Amino acid sequence: MSPSSLASFAVLLFPEDLPATAGISIPVYGTATTRPGRDAAVMLLSSLNVRLQVPNDIVRNRQVDGAEHGHGAPGEWLRKAVVGLSASTYVLGQVVAYSRDTATIRTLLGDVQSNVNDLREVSPIHCFLFGKHEVNQDELSVEDLDDNLKTWMTTSRPG
Repeated sequence: MSPSSLASFAVLLFPEDLPATAGISIPVYGTATTRPGRDAAVMLLSSLNVRLQVPNDIVRNRQVDGAEHGHGAPGEWLRKAVVGLSASTYVLGQVVAYSRDTATIRTLLGDVQSNVNDLREVSPIHCFLFGKHEVNQDELSVEDLDDNLKTWMTTSRPG
């Protein structure tokens, strides 16, 4: 096979795109190399350091900007329950979309935008319990928010 028949590009893959044996449960970035007549070889760009075979049509549909992973990897926030900052207000919800450095968070009150650097992961139950509560940034510092999130996460675990 000649080198010219190979194509490499960045991808953002979802758990349903990958073999169940991969054990991947969140969106992950990778570098795909397509080969005519064969599945693409994908090297995940996470700490997992995993190489997988994925059908070419899937990786072509999941192609992203090559610089995206190095600029905060916003796609890794997709489907996660988060607290974010929107118009100086902390909001809880699920990330449903992103564009460069902005995430769209679906809250119980509607969709809002937040910078990905302002996102903090939370348990989905917190979005349900506190989803209608909005706290102004002036009333709660980022440090206090982080402390509260640690408390929420440790007190909501079973056992």
